[in-house]
Amino acid sequence: MIVVADINSWCVDGRSNGHYVPVAQNLMDVLCPSASRVTVAGGPVFRQYFSPDDLMLLPFDVHPNEFAICRKLKNMANFLSLYRRLDKGDIVVFQASAITAVYLGLLLFGRKSIRHFFIQYSTTEGLSSWIKRLLWRLAKKRVSGVLCTNEDIGVKFGIASCVVPDYIAAHQPEGKPFEGFKYDFVFAGTITAKKGVVEGVESLAGKGFSVHVAGRSLDKKLTDKLKGLESECTNLSLKLGYLEPHDFDSAFRSAKMTVLNYTESYSQQSSGIVYDALFRFCPILGKRCRALKFIEDFGLGELYDDLSQVDAIQILAEDKQRKYRENIATYLEKHKEYADKLCAFVMRENA
Repeated sequence: MIVVADINSWCVDGRSNGHYVPVAQNLMDVLCPSASRVTVAGGPVFRQYFSPDDLMLLPFDVHPNEFAICRKLKNMANFLSLYRRLDKGDIVVFQASAITAVYLGLLLFGRKSIRHFFIQYSTTEGLSSWIKRLLWRLAKKRVSGVLCTNEDIGVKFGIASCVVPDYIAAHQPEGKPFEGFKYDFVFAGTITAKKGVVEGVESLAGKGFSVHVAGRSLDKKLTDKLKGLESECTNLSLKLGYLEPHDFDSAFRSAKMTVLNYTESYSQQSSGIVYDALFRFCPILGKRCRALKFIEDFGLGELYDDLSQVDAIQILAEDKQRKYRENIATYLEKHKEYADKLCAFVMRENA
């Protein structure tokens, strides 16, 4: 059995926050052909997204207004609940959350008969404090490998790594013809200052292009700025708040391009939104950074150093847009290779 585990189970207003549920579902889809059983482990909030047959229910969710010590105790209780139900030969893939509790749990309770893998999206998050670095050094021998988006992460953690995209298309997604788009550009997903949404909207909507912003804002100042811009710009549309799956899907399919105007502090980590867009055949207009380099390499959109200098009319031309979508289809065919690579890494006998 393979268990994709989120012992933090972050819950905001009764909903899972972040990409933990989509990542769990994606890993289930990719790993199912290789394992006798793949299940997801998560707190009560996960019951909204997975059937009882697919969910190993953990006792607690974590909420934003709780004291840190309360969150840590819940994390450890979830870890122990998970570990009591594992058998010899099982495999656990820990999501990139509650990393300190996972290190401590493995150090205190880890068994050699169970193989443990981590998902890591940056070289710093899992090693960002002295306590994390100490616990990692002590727990490292109980970890079989790390799933990551670039080779530097494996090197930094000093452990075997499997470099694959944040999401892998287990099946070829269905494309959408270049027609009937409501907006030129969309900003979708959680809205934070580091994603440069307000600045991106100001630049594109200010030039007369139609812009849609869809997602939950984590900052009242950003929310107020966006609402202020909406009152000034007839070509700006907002849908702020938690997005149901059909709204999330519609946000990408309604626009010609997805904009990822990441700031420098965000650009060194990967982002699942880029794959959310590509799996819906929506090309990317993004800030040039390492995490988005493959967009340029495979011709899946355009990257820029300065958004104000982008020739948006040229990249929105129909011939350009058709070429982006053809390249996306070709790129997604490569994901079969990524799926095979991930399965082989997790399932290898000497892990």
